[in-house]
Amino acid sequence: QENDLGCTDPEYLEFERNAEFDDGSCLTLVVRGCTDPEANNFNAEANTDVGSCVYGLQPPACNFESSYTYQGTVYPLVEVAGECWFGENLRASAFNNGDAIDAFEAGSTETASPWYAPIEPWISQDDDEAFGSAYNQAAVLDARNVCPSGWHVSTHADWDALAASFGGYMTLNINLASTGISGDQSGYWNVSISNENGTGLNVHPAGAVNPFTGSNPSGNEAIFALNDGRYLWGFQYSADMSMVLYDFEAAGQNPNELGTAIRCVKN
Repeated sequence: QENDLGCTDPEYLEFERNAEFDDGSCLTLVVRGCTDPEANNFNAEANTDVGSCVYGLQPPACNFESSYTYQGTVYPLVEVAGECWFGENLRASAFNNGDAIDAFEAGSTETASPWYAPIEPWISQDDDEAFGSAYNQAAVLDARNVCPSGWHVSTHADWDALAASFGGYMTLNINLASTGISGDQSGYWNVSISNENGTGLNVHPAGAVNPFTGSNPSGNEAIFALNDGRYLWGFQYSADMSMVLYDFEAAGQNPNELGTAIRCVKN
């Protein structure tokens, strides 16, 4: 049918959410940024505004920087909803004062101390950069801070601001989720429900690591630790999408026996 045709790639302005067959009409690549010429951080090349415009004497959130190097890893920076975010999950193996974080060893019975585990060995995809590392709650809440100095583990308020810029939490998921599906190796999600990655944060389904069992519900879930001990849990199943605030401890689970991803946000 004629209305089944259109641009099927959400990284292009011509993207048609209901199109099933690509007709070659994808022409204009999405460039995210501030599109207001009156703003300090106006980007003449941007064609998709992500709520990052800054006015007056206040500098832009990322201070005109596109990347940040921390413990030898270069992280892309994403300026969105007036804040500066790491564009990838954290992969640090030490706190910002240089104290090492223990790497979790399979079979260990000590979980109360801070630990981290690279997510990639626990999942089917071989891409350490895409998935980053998982951290238990002791590491997340440690006063030494896993994020760089001047940055913090994302807060509920950070996510609220992000959601507000994209129509609320009901529509935030598709704007967080990276595009593509695992079935044809174009991405990582088991299902792709018009994933648009509108925030530019390129979130992959890293799930949560349980080193005791090696299990990890990747493919459908992305779970981020918050700096107050709770978690933001986004998941996709069939045609349903959801994002919820979750408390492992209140649900009877030991948050130090699970590891989840971290996104750092600039103070």
